[in-house]
Amino acid sequence: MPVTTKNFGSLMATIKVERPAARRCPGRVPAKLIVLGTDGAGKSTVIAALVKDLERSGLAAQQLANTAGRRWLNRRSRELGLSLSPLLQDFIESLIRGANVLLNSLKADRFCGISVMDRHIYCQLVLRQLRGQFSGFILPWLARRSTKNALIVVLDVPPELAHYRVHTREDDFETLDYLRASRGEYLNLAKANGWPVIDSSRPIAQVVAQLRALLAQSVVEVDSCP
Repeated sequence: MPVTTKNFGSLMATIKVERPAARRCPGRVPAKLIVLGTDGAGKSTVIAALVKDLERSGLAAQQLANTAGRRWLNRRSRELGLSLSPLLQDFIESLIRGANVLLNSLKADRFCGISVMDRHIYCQLVLRQLRGQFSGFILPWLARRSTKNALIVVLDVPPELAHYRVHTREDDFETLDYLRASRGEYLNLAKANGWPVIDSSRPIAQVVAQLRALLAQSVVEVDSCP
């Protein structure tokens, strides 16, 4: 279960960080796929469809969410009439997202199959850029370190479509200007790092097929299960 603002404290008190066990999976499988993109890009929907498609093909797959609690924080702040400072909000989000990345990385390293992650530390770096905050040194290092050997893909949609999708969700709200800026930051990241960009305004089946093609190109040799 992803870490949330409600269970973060209790989870951090019980987490024991240890060296992950070596992956032992049959055949040739990709270790980890990380899906990034602005709100409304369809990440969760596409990932769920991809995992089901992989499972229908006889492959073990799991969906992991690296959330930061931003939507919950924004909603609660509006309801209570509070205004969190950008630095305080980033601090809380970074802690929650970092805990989720840690937990999910351990799950992925122990999973005998394909782990598909929804968001990652890079998402927090995008938020810092949008808020005009300094990216820092630790978070960028953690982003690079924790995604080593992973396949990272950015889902892209026109801002207007992202805006429509976001507003069909009852518990979320984003401005069109924010979504335009967010999309631009993810495209800049993809260009700088050479990540594939997929047009997720197309039918889900086509997006899933393209993701599967990318996965087929990035498989790695692993030990066989006993």
